[in-house]
Amino acid sequence: MIQFAGIAVLVVMLIVGLIITMASIIGYLICCKRGTQYKLGNKIMLRTSFIIGISITSFPVMFFYMVTSNNRKQDEHALIREQQAMEEANAYDENNNIMEVFLEKDNMTGFRLIVTDSAAGAKYYELEKTMDGGKNWTLANENPFDGKPGLAEGIEFFTKDNGYIGISDVSGNYSQIYATYDGGSTFSKIELSMELVKTLPESAIENGYTLSDYDYYEMPFMNNGKLEINVVIDSSETKGITFVSENGGESWKPRIDE
Repeated sequence: MIQFAGIAVLVVMLIVGLIITMASIIGYLICCKRGTQYKLGNKIMLRTSFIIGISITSFPVMFFYMVTSNNRKQDEHALIREQQAMEEANAYDENNNIMEVFLEKDNMTGFRLIVTDSAAGAKYYELEKTMDGGKNWTLANENPFDGKPGLAEGIEFFTKDNGYIGISDVSGNYSQIYATYDGGSTFSKIELSMELVKTLPESAIENGYTLSDYDYYEMPFMNNGKLEINVVIDSSETKGITFVSENGGESWKPRIDE
């Protein structure tokens, strides 16, 4: 109801602004055509009305433009994540419990997560590495998730040293991302500074979600040379809070859309 009322006010402002602007233009043209029959004060008043009309019109126009632009960005990011999910799905061998990835510019170097044990639907993984296109694999890390069981969310390496693996709980309500900067020898859990988030998505307000509900980390992806992580409510959500890293994943901050 509040959103509808807000949109209604903006539409009314747009209509009123257009009416004032058009009336000012028509009045000024008539004024100029009749010349001396109209005083200078009338011309000034018409110009002032024109400026007021433009000002009133510009606010809703800019607002709708920002909303449209933001939705377009979210759709683009959703498409990137969908493509990444498809690539990860194609790289996942369910029968052998393997999820693997190869470097984009070096298809000889690859990494894969292999299930070593399972309990109550959750699984334990180890990380293996290949340098010859998958002919031979060697153990890179026998416990990449630091003993945490779950379901692998994904695996992504942007360089031979910098990579990310994700794990979620069996229900898909919670996930964590682990980063490596030494080719998988060691991993550290990514901690995002949620307290820096100032604005929640519209869906959060509509459904009564709070900041604490956003605890499902989707896999990082590259966007315009920057790493991004989308944080959502659970695995079924598509829109959430985006964090950006400009230094290869060493630090993250919430993205502020201009």
